[in-house]
Amino acid sequence: MERKRVLARFMVHKVGSFVVKERVLCFGEYSFSTVDRENQQVTNTWPYEDVDGANVLEGETDFVIHTPRHRIKKTVYRCHFRMEVLVCLMRLRSQHHAKMPDAPQPPPAELQIHTFQCLKYHKSGVQSTCVVEIRPDGIYQKDAEGDLMSHIPYTSLVSIDLICDDHEAIALNHSDNSSLFIVPRRTELAQVINRVMKAYGMQINEYRKKTMEAALKDDGKASLATCVSFEYQVLKVSQSNESSAVPRTLSVSEKYITEYADAKTVISSRPLSRIYSLVLYQDTLQAFEVVYVDGVKRKYYSAQREKIVCELVASCHALGNFQVGVETTDVPDSVRMIPRKIILQEGNKVANTVSNVNVMDRELRVAQANILQLLAVHGYRKTARTQRQLPRGLDEEMHSLALELNANTPTSGVIAQPNKPFEKVLYVLARELHDIVGRHGATHDFVSTYLQSLYRLTLAPPAINEFMKILTE
Repeated sequence: MERKRVLARFMVHKVGSFVVKERVLCFGEYSFSTVDRENQQVTNTWPYEDVDGANVLEGETDFVIHTPRHRIKKTVYRCHFRMEVLVCLMRLRSQHHAKMPDAPQPPPAELQIHTFQCLKYHKSGVQSTCVVEIRPDGIYQKDAEGDLMSHIPYTSLVSIDLICDDHEAIALNHSDNSSLFIVPRRTELAQVINRVMKAYGMQINEYRKKTMEAALKDDGKASLATCVSFEYQVLKVSQSNESSAVPRTLSVSEKYITEYADAKTVISSRPLSRIYSLVLYQDTLQAFEVVYVDGVKRKYYSAQREKIVCELVASCHALGNFQVGVETTDVPDSVRMIPRKIILQEGNKVANTVSNVNVMDRELRVAQANILQLLAVHGYRKTARTQRQLPRGLDEEMHSLALELNANTPTSGVIAQPNKPFEKVLYVLARELHDIVGRHGATHDFVSTYLQSLYRLTLAPPAINEFMKILTE
């Protein structure tokens, strides 16, 4: 599978009858493949039309993908974030099915999309109308213009509360918080969610004892109306048509970022703790984007974008969300092997010097060690002659590996581990940065990537020691 056609990737272990092999599971537009990271070779490929289903196995890590029309009838994988993998597979299967000219109609039950008109109650004390779509990969909430407001992935859905004293109210409880909706077709919505979860081989708990008063409790959170930190007039860019933009008020309180159409109409309201990164686009001077941990992105125009982004970063850090960083380009999901939510959790732990090691730490260590090894080998294999043979003197492979390192490493830095080539990688990246600046100037696109890599690497003692040697030579 060509790299440019890869839409998502995950570090997994392929479980065979006698051996377990480390692989990268790569999802493309028409098929998915396993790749051996050591030699970068594709080991197997399966078209999506060969997939009959996928579900979890006993325990917390194993899952199986059924491909009865392929020569390999089923494959078992091991991954500590297996639901993220299954959700990605279901989403791309659904998209592929929708594009097939001869696809059977209606689609299989697990690939169908169901739409519900709703009123959403936000924890910040405001309400907004929205459309809830139950999709194969998650529960999507869209505003009146069809732009994505929020997303509840099935990976984080914990339970459903059918409110006992309001027959249209339903609360969807997920790992971060709870989302409360007024839905005329409440029973149908709950049934659809249950069917989707069963397709994953899982069951969702359903409760009927919570009252509307209990569901509306503010949990001590202050209302947006009484504690606004800053507020700016912006233009919201449509996700479906980038040439279209509408006026909005972007309001940030101590804990929430809220988008208003007017003084009384809330379009979107989300916790600052859910912001993952901020993008300052270089090709459009007034454009910036807020990227959330669930992958939702909202793009705006403002002449004061630098001030807005700086204040957003400060607000997130004040709340304890230290992962938030500023990018100059949107990082494609195909670069990421570790889900955003795990990077966010581990990044805040690193920033707060939490020393305990858990399963997700180990997943990060494996991904980082893999990329570090590839960078070290590639960098030390380079010579002045090979450098001269590169188009325009730009090493695209090294840059793509540096992007991978940044995308799979918290902003706060790498997880230090023994016997890994931190100092070698820092040396080759510093050398590459010096060469890029000398050839193309300090404003070249590669410069910011390498600076971010160097910043992350310096959390490891061998890397900072090497960096100090470079500075003093």
